[in-house]
Amino acid sequence: MSKFNTLVEVQHRIQDSIKEKSLHKDLLELVIEKPPMSIVERMKIYQNAYYIRLTESLKEDFLRVQEVISTDIFFNLISEFINENPSRTRNLAEYSSDFPEFIKIKKPELYELALKDWLEILVDYQDDPESVMDAEDIKDGKKFNILTHSSAIWKKLNNSFLFAYRRQDEIIFEEIPEYELSILSFLKNGKSIEELGKYAVEISFSEEKLMLLVRNWTSKGVLFCKAVD
Repeated sequence: MSKFNTLVEVQHRIQDSIKEKSLHKDLLELVIEKPPMSIVERMKIYQNAYYIRLTESLKEDFLRVQEVISTDIFFNLISEFINENPSRTRNLAEYSSDFPEFIKIKKPELYELALKDWLEILVDYQDDPESVMDAEDIKDGKKFNILTHSSAIWKKLNNSFLFAYRRQDEIIFEEIPEYELSILSFLKNGKSIEELGKYAVEISFSEEKLMLLVRNWTSKGVLFCKAVD
């Protein structure tokens, strides 16, 4: 009698077998033999294809890391990562998301490079806003909110934050202090000038410095203005 009650259970067991590079005995009675290739041989092909695809995806995503270490070391890291982190997602891009933290543990000196590779993917994936107010609209007195662009993304790095954003077709990296990050986070969902001013008071940040910061980030495309009703 089959140990599986549903088709979903069968699918999951086959997936696990491919990921774990093993062939569960209870699958042998379910997988149809199709000569001249045996069940074991076919499963090995699937397992190898799975491993190769994950390897190629990681190679494509982490070019900076590849450039500074030998091919053998890089492939050993990838192999170890795949063995320790079998894919649980349908999206290969999502699978790469845990690789920087893996590198941080195994090769901490390469962590910043791995983080840049991953942030570059995230930034490049973001869409530009549909509507952005220009200077003329603002001069005309139209109401607006200030927002942080969705392509502005940051991650903790040592005692500061690695900040990535897109300017035209170029992806730029900067290290920013935590107080700047707090302001950018505050503006993620859009705030009025008045709300931003109140927030500056709450965090004991001078209005003059705040305006300089806003102008700087706006000129770089990190912040933008959107009309409100």
